[in-house]
Amino acid sequence: MRIFQVIENLVYGDAISNYCRNIYKLLKERGYETAIFAVHYDKRLDDEKVLSIDDLPELLKDDLMIYQMCQKSMINKMITNWKCKKACIYHNVTPAHFFFPYDVFQSAFQKRGLREINKLNKSFDYIWGDSFFNCQDLISMGYDKNKVAVSPIIIDFDDFLQEPDEKIRKKYSDEWVNILFVGRVAPNKKHEDIIRIFTYYKKYVNQKSRLILIGSFFNAAYQNCLERYVEELDVKDVIFPGHISFKEILGFYKTANVFLCMSEHEGFCVPLLEAMLFDIPIIAFDCTAVPETLGESGILVQEKNPAQVSFIIDQVINNAELQREIIEKQRKRLDDFAFEKVGREFLKQIEQISLE
Repeated sequence: MRIFQVIENLVYGDAISNYCRNIYKLLKERGYETAIFAVHYDKRLDDEKVLSIDDLPELLKDDLMIYQMCQKSMINKMITNWKCKKACIYHNVTPAHFFFPYDVFQSAFQKRGLREINKLNKSFDYIWGDSFFNCQDLISMGYDKNKVAVSPIIIDFDDFLQEPDEKIRKKYSDEWVNILFVGRVAPNKKHEDIIRIFTYYKKYVNQKSRLILIGSFFNAAYQNCLERYVEELDVKDVIFPGHISFKEILGFYKTANVFLCMSEHEGFCVPLLEAMLFDIPIIAFDCTAVPETLGESGILVQEKNPAQVSFIIDQVINNAELQREIIEKQRKRLDDFAFEKVGREFLKQIEQISLE
């Protein structure tokens, strides 16, 4: 059985793209003939495992096609013509209303993507979501609940063992508190809420603090709104590093004291696991897949009250016993996503498919 993956965008540093490549790694090591076919892909990933969708070979009945499904795509139209075994891994689609104030086109794009995915509800033999939240979303669109199953995202934590950027590490390793969030600077991530909380924390709790918001900007309109918001609040030390190298990201993780997530839509939220890996206490808004990914770890907040969240940050920073307890629970939760464990379970499902 040949196993191919198809994806709309394979992007350097993207969580779904890394997941796709980790699946390739597992399948290759197990001896399967496999490849990734992408409509668009980063040339930095131009190697034997990544090919253009135009190079997709003629599919055989016993082939398995795995679709990394998360948006509007030409692949959504191609799927119905494939006569092989078909599976999807659903990563969710960010609701259109988040984008509407900043980009009407992107908002419409999100709506079309959701409609296309909805129409595919009878198209797959095997259906996975990388979280229970995503599985429920599929079921609400008419996907067969008896076929839908959770298959957690596969992350190779060994990738994070390389040396971090030394300049970043030295620059931010001081007596200041570093509050970190990692993720595309997009409206659903609610960077404005993080900034508002940080403003209160810096002005009323700890002046020696900085906020580091790593990620590429969704678009100029949202970027301008955030930059103007920082000016209006008259708060200093809000840092937007942009789309930086992996080693630079590691440098920021190494120096962070708290990971603060106020996102209102996550299908999984991989940076939460990354924060766990670096023993950074997590404070997150209780929404969508975030509580599922955290499990019993981290601190979930039900409201985004700046004073309350600032008090929690202060407690996490200064209460050694609380900090130790949070980190211990996060380490335990991280074990649930160990590469060997999750990869082994994924391969069991693949082997079962090969027997059918």
